[in-house]
Amino acid sequence: MDKTLESLKSAYLVIAATQRNILLQSRTGFPRRTYAVAKLDENRKMLDLQVRTDRETAERLFCSWCFPWCKE
Repeated sequence: MDKTLESLKSAYLVIAATQRNILLQSRTGFPRRTYAVAKLDENRKMLDLQVRTDRETAERLFCSWCFPWCKE
């Protein structure tokens, strides 16, 4: 995906970010709020963007990408 983080700022709020991963929340809640988790390259371009409707699921995905050595 050739999108930069700047292109999503109008639709999403940043909840959490690291150097290589980011967790986003949609600005609108209609019909349902969504959460996006993305991997970033060194130029802040997204390599992988996954959208979830459940915040907890998105948070778990974000944590598993940030801390791959941690298992539930």
